[in-house]
Amino acid sequence: MSKLNMLGIVGGVIAFVSLALPWWTVTFSWSLRGIDSQTWMLVYLFQAKAGLPGFYNSPPSSQVNLWFGWAALVLIVIGSLIGLLGGLRQHTRMVFISGLFILASMTVFAVGLQSELWKGPIDPWGFPVPGLFSSGITVSRTLIPLPLENITYIAYLTYGFWIALAAAVIMLASPIVKRVNFVQNQKTV
Repeated sequence: MSKLNMLGIVGGVIAFVSLALPWWTVTFSWSLRGIDSQTWMLVYLFQAKAGLPGFYNSPPSSQVNLWFGWAALVLIVIGSLIGLLGGLRQHTRMVFISGLFILASMTVFAVGLQSELWKGPIDPWGFPVPGLFSSGITVSRTLIPLPLENITYIAYLTYGFWIALAAAVIMLASPIVKRVNFVQNQKTV
């Protein structure tokens, strides 16, 4: 039995773990008559969740078009499966290609989400967010009949995205590790 390519197996498992985690988040904080509060929105590859303190629900689908999430989901599942298969078969090229699939999924997600953000508010409260990584002061573009004050926000790529990046790096390092091991084995002979 041949030795397994552990980088392919570990990278594939880590990539699958990233599927269960949010890839982007935005948090809005404000003051209402002196009482501070906040709301948030989490974007996974397959859904977007928005919430208020004490509540956690999904916003209407018309406000969040997740075409980019579904495309990234397909790419990362294909990449993970190729990585696992390449790891089991000790096929370094397959593991490397799986890392490229995962990088492609991350690119599709980031570019797709940014294009949706440029179109206008994606959260149910109508707060505009200008970028993947952004923070600042904003106003609601919907008619909220509350005198909200000091609405600030912070938006960033989060856990799932960075864990997928770690999986991609692990898989892309596979040929280098194989080469180093080969050179070391040649020196000991």
